[in-house]
Amino acid sequence: MKTKKWMFILIAGMLGIAIFSVSVSAQSSYYKMNNIKMQYYINASRNAVNNNNLQEACVLARKAIQSNSWNKEAWSNYDDIVKRLVKSGQVKNFTLPKTLNNISASTPAQSTAPTPAPAQAAPAPSSNAGQYEGC
Repeated sequence: MKTKKWMFILIAGMLGIAIFSVSVSAQSSYYKMNNIKMQYYINASRNAVNNNNLQEACVLARKAIQSNSWNKEAWSNYDDIVKRLVKSGQVKNFTLPKTLNNISASTPAQSTAPTPAPAQAAPAPSSNAGQYEGC
């Protein structure tokens, strides 16, 4: 009886490990595929920048970020392209909100939060029963 029990536990454990390793390897290959796609889009966006096609480069850089949003190189490439778009004037309406435009670096920001109402005293218990903690 004990042998059958241990045999079942051993087989179930091996089956669990096999299923886990297959799922991990599938995720790993998917991650590698995304890195390959990301690198392709980064290279394509750099070629578009070299050909002075900044709009296409921006779209390709976004696709690189979508392929692997954790990669610093993809974000850096996108940041560089957006800066070039702003400098070239191809980005329309790239302004700060009106509230931020009025704030200058020399004047401190003024607080617009309302002042809180003064605290009121807690009401007295309505019965003669003892008051319990946390109730």
